[in-house]
Amino acid sequence: MVTIAQSKSLVAAIALVASITTITPVVAQSNSETQSAASLSVAMDFLSNTAPDKVEAAAERLVTPDATYVSLNFENPKLKKILPWTGTYKGPEAYS
Repeated sequence: MVTIAQSKSLVAAIALVASITTITPVVAQSNSETQSAASLSVAMDFLSNTAPDKVEAAAERLVTPDATYVSLNFENPKLKKILPWTGTYKGPEAYS
């Protein structure tokens, strides 16, 4: 059975990976490869730390304060009762 904390961790990891994906013009092949390797490294680090006791520390280490996390972006009190992580949150605190 999946707990709310595990679901929140998984949703947070998926959101982080989706937010890392960038479209950039190819200025130089090596620059693009470096950026891709860095993005992959961050995504892999976050995904390897999605356990409830690790996700908060990973978010503090990997997420900038201006990052935005959006999950089922509804201002719906009934929905929030059963899915407490719904809504829009900013910074590393969004993943804790």
